[in-house]
Formats: sequence, C-alpha cells, structure tokens
Amino acid sequence: MERLEYDRCGGPELAHLAAFTLPEPQAVEVLVRVAAASINPLDLGNAGQDCTASKRFIVLEAVADDFLEKFKAALAQLKPGDPMDEHSTLAPLSSVEALDKLEQQVQTAVQHGAKLLLGGQRVTGLQAGTKGNFMQPTILTDIAENNPMFSEEFFGPVALFFRVPDEAAAVALANNSPFVQDNIA
Repeated sequence: MERLEYDRCGGPELAHLAAFTLPEPQAVEVLVRVAAASINPLDLGNAGQDCTASKRFIVLEAVADDFLEKFKAALAQLKPGDPMDEHSTLAPLSSVEALDKLEQQVQTAVQHGAKLLLGGQRVTGLQAGTKGNFMQPTILTDIAENNPMFSEEFFGPVALFFRVPDEAAAVALANNSPFVQDNIA
C-alpha cells in the first residue's frame, strides 16, 4: 500500500495550502499532537503565520471523528500571550489588519457553507498586560470545493478539516490546489 507523507512546504510561498494527511489509524494520538503543533509551532510561537504551518487536515473517514475530537481539544488548550512567556502557547498575529483579514476569511467560508467547529473570532478578555492581535484557534469543516476559501491561505491559527474515504481520495484532495508545486503521490 502506498504511504502518504506529511508535506511541510512545497517551496517558498507556495505551500500555504500544505496538506497534513492522516493515513495510519493506529497513529491518531501521536498525530493529533503533531497536527496541533504544525498549525501553531510552539518553538516559533507564530500562530500559523508561516508557509510551513499546515492549513488543510485530510483525515481518513475511519478515524476522522476520533482525530477531530482530540485535535479540537488540543487547539482549545492553546493559551494566548507573549511568545517569550513559557506559559503562552498561542502567539499574536502580526497586525490588527492581519487579524481583521483572518476573521473576514472565516466569516466568508462560513457564509459559503463551511461549518465552524471551534473559534473563529478574535480573543477577548486577555490577562492584564497582555498585548497583541490574537485569533482564537479555529477549525472549519465541510469546506466545499466551490467555497471561495477552499484555495485561500488562512495566515493564522485556522485549520481546514477534510474527511476522505481512502488514501486515493486523500492524495487527490491534497493535490487539488493551484499552489501545489510537488504533487503528493
């Protein structure tokens, strides 16, 4: 059986739709941790603002519910704050304009049929002294190919979640992007 690998970055500025695929049902626990870290690499604290942050999570139907439940719980635990503070696990976005754009993208996706499973708004009620433009970790599901956000970059902590019946469908979906440089096979 062909093994599908995690594609981190197809090239400079071309990987903003990098796919994170979950081909091994036995690996759900480990891959949830890897997936959560890939959307918000804790060592960089960049809140999904780099070309190697995964945006599309493609998961086999057989394990989709288990993965999604654990992935949602992992993202819900992220704590906004100064990226230099060891207790913070979610960094701010680069600007208020970036936050505004990200919120608008999420709203557009939902208006066109995507389902909002987690987050989707700016963070409010920050601890005293915490400054920055924070977006809640967000998970969108049911993003159809005709949704205008299907091929757009969400430059922040937003995950697009896709269920597929088998590995062939996962490969097809991972390659369904005008920005794929090196197709997954």
